[in-house]
Amino acid sequence: MGRKKNTMSGFVNPAPWVPAAGAFADEDAPAAAKKSRRKILAIVGAIVLIVAICVAGGLGYVNHRNAVAAQQAQAAEKSRIAAVRMARLDKANSWCNFTLGDSDETTGNTSETVSVGDSGKSLTYSGTQYSGVTRLGCLLGQLKAPESLVSKMNATSGLDGMQTDSWDGIKVTWSYNGNSGFNAVFEYE
Repeated sequence: MGRKKNTMSGFVNPAPWVPAAGAFADEDAPAAAKKSRRKILAIVGAIVLIVAICVAGGLGYVNHRNAVAAQQAQAAEKSRIAAVRMARLDKANSWCNFTLGDSDETTGNTSETVSVGDSGKSLTYSGTQYSGVTRLGCLLGQLKAPESLVSKMNATSGLDGMQTDSWDGIKVTWSYNGNSGFNAVFEYE
């Protein structure tokens, strides 16, 4: 019969215990790919984390800036309101002085005096026992006091002591004494 031919591929491994070149390349390829993917994922994760921190920091800064701007706007509005309020007492007094004459004028026993104090934050009215309350009526009208307050003031007797009421941010304290007359202090609440 015939003999079998022995065909070799041409490469003979002289030392079978030494792996042939490229023998482990296929085995290490998945491990190397995993290692490479892990590096890429770690880098991408780090970039995402940095971007998230930057975005959060930017939003925090914007929120802080908006909060500071809102506080400054509130402070400016409070200052504006305080200036308008303080001007109300002074304007009322100036108007009544213009229409009724200077508050320091005295005509016989019928004197009424008005003075602005506390850097425009208060207005004090004093009338003698014989004075009318013309200037007080003018002040109440200019300050747009409610009619109920005017009624309470008109009904005050010497036995009532100090009375207090308020409207539209203004507090008034008044009293009447048969010997000294009617006194009132207007101030901001």
